[in-house]
Amino acid sequence: MKFTQVSVLLATAAAPQASALKIFRNRKADDTAADAQQQRQLADRWYAVRSPAGYDYGWCNSPVPGGYTETTYATDLACCKGAFPDQQSGYCLQWLQSAPTAAPTPTGGPDAWYRDNNVDATKGVCINTAPTPKDSSVTIYDTQAECCIKEYGFQADGYCLSQMVTPPTAAPTTLADKKWFKDPESNDFTTGTCINDGPVPSGYVAYGTNAECCAGEYSTQITGACFAGMANAPSAAPSSVDDIKYYPDYDTDYEAATCLPGKMNGRPSFDSMAECCIGAYPAQTSGACFAGMDSPPTVAPTTEADKKWFKDPESNDFTTGTCINDGPVPSGYVAYGTNAECCAGEYKTQTSGACYAGMANAPSAAPSAVADIKYYPDYDTDYEDATCLPGKMNGRPSFDSMAECCIGAYPAQTSGACFAGMDSPPTVAPTTEADKKWFKD
Repeated sequence: MKFTQVSVLLATAAAPQASALKIFRNRKADDTAADAQQQRQLADRWYAVRSPAGYDYGWCNSPVPGGYTETTYATDLACCKGAFPDQQSGYCLQWLQSAPTAAPTPTGGPDAWYRDNNVDATKGVCINTAPTPKDSSVTIYDTQAECCIKEYGFQADGYCLSQMVTPPTAAPTTLADKKWFKDPESNDFTTGTCINDGPVPSGYVAYGTNAECCAGEYSTQITGACFAGMANAPSAAPSSVDDIKYYPDYDTDYEAATCLPGKMNGRPSFDSMAECCIGAYPAQTSGACFAGMDSPPTVAPTTEADKKWFKDPESNDFTTGTCINDGPVPSGYVAYGTNAECCAGEYKTQTSGACYAGMANAPSAAPSAVADIKYYPDYDTDYEDATCLPGKMNGRPSFDSMAECCIGAYPAQTSGACFAGMDSPPTVAPTTEADKKWFKD
């Protein structure tokens, strides 16, 4: 690859390597004939660029500048092999006009990496030079990254990983720091899996665990192949999105722990991540569990009572629509304190009564039409904060309208909370039946 413009270099090379490049433009018209002849002879030759960043960042460039006295080469490959024969990083080779898939120098292959015992451990690296050691005391690794992490996990500066052709942005220091990402070779979605073998490729999402990666990348994978490939695979891989359960990560410190998708023997199972966070980590002050959700709530609910009800985003058919409190309230949706309030607010004209019928404490008879909707007092809430709810409940009085319910059930309520809950609350709450005024319906 020949470089003739500074812009090309800056767009393709990192700062430490960029400082090594020298750009040579065409000679001026008044150059001597001898200089011009020399320029033509050197035009197709290559020379070594010695980087101030070190031997492992040296590379080759062309054309050779006039007055250059060191060895020149006929091709870029010959230059790399001649000037940098022992370069472990492969940096020179990656700039070739036709870079080889694997370095042409004898190596043990991409699946044979091992510790280089010829250098100080603080600057230790992993190599795959052939022949691969046969000594049983030498561990062979499938990748350079795995070798660096397991052999040099103690390196605070991540030197081994920094010598990779494509080093990670921040070198993981332990196996726990390795991130999971979608397998770039998983071309078939139905069989796709996640891996943590090496640095996360550019443009890929990094996850802390295999389970999180499977949930993030293959949430609609009905085969369950990704979950099934986990080391601690769920007892039964979810066959659909609706089947995905969550369990608490008891292997992580309480304040840093979250909930993971799947099931694990001996651990409680929850239908949603929000329920798991509330049920498993009620005293977690860091909010780490909720922060791990795709759409974390602004304020993490601490109990089931704090969870808000909202229209089910998947209820596309109004006649069968319901309300849910599974997770944080989506942006743009109205939050309600109870299921009944949500049904009244979102499905007031729903003649099928499907929303009310779906309540855990469903009215004895779901209203079949708007005219049939009754109201009952919410005795489960403090008197001054209570209001009336649409529907009927055994053991509680029934009223034809919310106004009648507020007057009949909460005549001494000074807060006006019940009337405030009406769609069109009166300016001054009537205190008795005698105070109620009649008007055209």
